[in-house]
Amino acid sequence: MMPMESRSALVETVRQSYLTIGSPRHVMLGLSGGADSLALFHILHELKQHFEFRLSCVYVNHHLRKASDDEAAWLKILMGKMDTPFHVQDVIVPEEGNLEDQARWVRYQAFDRVMKQCGADILVLAHHADDQAETMLMRLMYGTGLKGLSAMRELNGHIWRPLLQVSRKDLEAFLKSKNQTWLSDESNQDYRFLRNAIRHRISPVLEELSPGVQMRMAQTARLLGDEEDAWRFFEEQWLRKHASASPPLVFLRTASFGDQPLAFQRRLVRRLCEVYDIPLDREQTEILRSLPNSPMPVRMNLPRDASAYCTERHLHIIPANLERFAPPDLGQLLQADTTDSLGDGIRTQTFDADNLQGARLRKLAPGDRISPLGMSGSQPMTQYLSDRKIDLPLRRFWPVLAKGDQVLWAIGLGCAQTAAVTEKTRNRIRYVYEGALPGELTINQEGHEDGRVQGTAGSEKGVDHPGAD
Repeated sequence: MMPMESRSALVETVRQSYLTIGSPRHVMLGLSGGADSLALFHILHELKQHFEFRLSCVYVNHHLRKASDDEAAWLKILMGKMDTPFHVQDVIVPEEGNLEDQARWVRYQAFDRVMKQCGADILVLAHHADDQAETMLMRLMYGTGLKGLSAMRELNGHIWRPLLQVSRKDLEAFLKSKNQTWLSDESNQDYRFLRNAIRHRISPVLEELSPGVQMRMAQTARLLGDEEDAWRFFEEQWLRKHASASPPLVFLRTASFGDQPLAFQRRLVRRLCEVYDIPLDREQTEILRSLPNSPMPVRMNLPRDASAYCTERHLHIIPANLERFAPPDLGQLLQADTTDSLGDGIRTQTFDADNLQGARLRKLAPGDRISPLGMSGSQPMTQYLSDRKIDLPLRRFWPVLAKGDQVLWAIGLGCAQTAAVTEKTRNRIRYVYEGALPGELTINQEGHEDGRVQGTAGSEKGVDHPGAD
């Protein structure tokens, strides 16, 4: 018989976790019928009397074992007695690839389907301390870093795991105290699966050598998870000041990056790649991290047909099919008072108004040309931007004031002689550009702009030049 104080402590663990994650109103439990998930069911069933949340359960039938249909029927009867909504999801596990991975993939897809159908707020799973220790060992065997060793998290998106600090032994004792039987999955004895081999061959030896080791490993995973959260916080702070993580412009500034500790550099480049869901192994991470030390510019192929492009100023991450992302916001031109000054040619510019008829503010287009001040003739805008060391990934998004294919003002760079004020000018007009240029960073929390000509701006909008028609 399980001591009453132990039962109370177990219920209290889940209660505190429920409050910590925000007290969701509809909880859906992934129920396998094993000791862990049945114990969690009884705990939640008790707690819902106090918190009045809705509890429902889902059983995923992979049809990989003959007993699965009988298990589903047994659970349906039990849930009926407990007056709990119960859903069975029949799935087909693909034959190709790793069986465990494929089964996990279709299982979580099934969970998502039922959650949407029922309007559940959160999916709760009964992974416990022993599972956590096994996960740590598996990831250590594969090779991993801090994030991998932190293993499963108590709350990960819409998935809640409140038992990660509770042992399998305590869960079984809890069920015995309630005279509740549970199901046994014979596939858990199949040593061809790595987790099963660890559970039955390695974990008992570790426990014999150092009693309580699995619980301590689970506690270590939690500590490492806290460390991971801290590092993510510092990453966010750094990226806000020195990088853009808003597609389609994802980059970091190499000058600030080079001053960071080696371990932090690895985290930053991996974090940038996460924006496009690009996985990096250890070797790829090291190569990408070292690109700012290479002769410039340099390009690197990345997984999923993505690439990295590094210049003196920036390390860019470029996904496959960049066109699927909305371009940055275009910004706008505002008319300003005309003074004797011609403006800085960067954000403010005075023009010969008679030469602006038909001009539009837009993004750079193929075939655009410009007649730079002080030069005879015109040149392609691609060459103009290259001469001004504008990174290749930024050029397609550059805002220009243009008439046809003739650029009158390359915003942030300079005015063309085509619309410049001369001694023959009769009518002057001055404009101020408001908006972020490609490569400029967003405004930081202190309200200061973190550098000109290099960050992001949202979706393109064609803006007629005021007075153009």
